[in-house]
Amino acid sequence: MHQVTERENRRAGAVVTLLIGLVLVAGVASTVYATKRWWLPPLVSATAAPIDRMFNLLMVSIGIVFVLTQGALAWFVWKAARNPRALYWHENKRLESTWTVATAVILTAFIVMGYQIWLSVHTPPAAAAEKTAVVEVWGQQFYWTARYPGPDGQFGKTDPQYVDFKSNPFGIDPNDPAGQDDIVVDGSKGPIVMPAGYKVTVQLHSRDVIHSFFVPQLRVKLDAVPGQVNELYVEPTEPGTYEIACAELCGVGHFAMRGEIQVLPESEWQSWLAEHAGEHGAAQ
Repeated sequence: MHQVTERENRRAGAVVTLLIGLVLVAGVASTVYATKRWWLPPLVSATAAPIDRMFNLLMVSIGIVFVLTQGALAWFVWKAARNPRALYWHENKRLESTWTVATAVILTAFIVMGYQIWLSVHTPPAAAAEKTAVVEVWGQQFYWTARYPGPDGQFGKTDPQYVDFKSNPFGIDPNDPAGQDDIVVDGSKGPIVMPAGYKVTVQLHSRDVIHSFFVPQLRVKLDAVPGQVNELYVEPTEPGTYEIACAELCGVGHFAMRGEIQVLPESEWQSWLAEHAGEHGAAQ
């Protein structure tokens, strides 16, 4: 039987150490490259800023652990190749307790931070907030429809008997004065509009199956579920146009269920409300 010589053992150890080092370098380099090319899309919502901070903190923490563990592994392989005599000990309670407690503390800290961020993102705007807006968004196969309360700031009553998908898809009661200036936008024909600098409440509904309202730049993703209202809160900061993607498989036309959010400056938002007040049809 061939006996492994000390030279062969050292050579094998050097090769394995080199491979581990290459993995370490490749991991760090690819992460740096990804941050320049494929990282998160630009953030345009003030309420979602803590999400990005939490994500970056997690990535840095994971990166540090990755570098330390891979570096330690390479070092142990290198040392073992030069001293092949095996050492054995049954346990080290102090070491095991230290890394267990440290891991528990770090994970608990992340959980607490994540819960605080979750509360901040899912807490409705304060009643005393100066600039607020609300939009009711319905998902259906395979597009989005939105309703605004109009310049008076109040939604009109709706009733299924008034539903007409060409002229009144929301079934706005024509006898309710509050609904006369409501605005309905067909998301398949034009963008859903939001004002910059406002705290916007989005009330999500579904007419048929589960859809998912996903706008990466706003860092929001929430399901629209038939029979219930799910609310999300955003505070757009940058005027522009951003894609809405349905992130839930909702049928054979799921691939085409997309729309756009158009964020307008405050002056243009007020003009838009006045211009479109009372438009109830889906084909605007």
